[in-house]
Amino acid sequence: MSFSAIIGCTRKTLYGPASESFEVRFQATGLEISASDAQDRTKGVLPGGTALNIAVYQDSEFILQKPYTVTTEGAMTPEDGTVLELEAGDYDFYAYGPDLELNTEDKEIEEVTHGVDLIAARAVDQSITGAGKDISLTFNHLLSKVSFGIEGSDDEGAVVVTSLDATKLTLAEMATSPATYTLGSSITPTRGIGEENTYIIDDFEQAEDGKSTFGEGIVLPKANGTFGLVVNVFLNGSALELAAVVPSIAFQAGKHYAFTAEVMERVIRLKLTVLDWTNAKYIEDGTGDVMVVGSWELLSSGEPDLGHGVNTGFTVGAWTAAKYAEDGTGQMMTVKEWEHSHWAETNLGN
Repeated sequence: MSFSAIIGCTRKTLYGPASESFEVRFQATGLEISASDAQDRTKGVLPGGTALNIAVYQDSEFILQKPYTVTTEGAMTPEDGTVLELEAGDYDFYAYGPDLELNTEDKEIEEVTHGVDLIAARAVDQSITGAGKDISLTFNHLLSKVSFGIEGSDDEGAVVVTSLDATKLTLAEMATSPATYTLGSSITPTRGIGEENTYIIDDFEQAEDGKSTFGEGIVLPKANGTFGLVVNVFLNGSALELAAVVPSIAFQAGKHYAFTAEVMERVIRLKLTVLDWTNAKYIEDGTGDVMVVGSWELLSSGEPDLGHGVNTGFTVGAWTAAKYAEDGTGQMMTVKEWEHSHWAETNLGN
């Protein structure tokens, strides 16, 4: 004869007389472990002190949920100080963070929104025996990271930038928020219109010299399709609104979509590099393919002329999306392809 005991968030099945239990310990892997508790997880690491939950199931039946803290060595220590003990048998373990509300019956977290860095891991069909068990949990990011930076160009004739700052980036036609995550699976990418499909970044860090700025955020995975991008910037004191319809692209979980606007001679060029999450900023060194999304026409409204000194008066003209590569891959143009095409259009009138 068996019966169940429910204590707080813990539900454990006992079989007749008390059975012997065995210790189960966990180790976090898959994400770089930071030695600093202050390290921001959005930078791509799992800092010591991060709180995670582990939900335990047996034969699809919820057994218990227990909170843990990650040490700087990656070990997961129970917050209540007691090691998890389970009777011999086969179990499924699901770890996730941050601490979101879990529907234990359906294994669902129903309120995953933009801006939440949800990480998760699983270890299923784990046999607990008389020797106990050490379980390694490999964590992954379930959302996408997006960043935006704007900077001057080193090209000859480019605008001389004395000050450059961004105040707000708005992304439209993103995934619908909130989304539902089922333990052990992934978040289904979506795309739509409306406020629930808009994401705003308004926290930008300006470089010490005041000539570039950078900001980043976290969005739910987005299904393939175009989307709107609007960024408000100040270039040499001129307030500019850069609006664009970005060509079709999907945002995949665990990837970093790094957009960089570059102030050139008569245009502001928007580039995109797709990297792994751990790259905080795009690096044009072969770690990711740098593609050109398009460009805004940059118009001078004062003296001196572009490329011949500091200009404090600018307006923005039309947005032109870059053509796709001519190799049939459906990819955006590379920087070199765009420069060749742009030079031809500017100098040959093509």
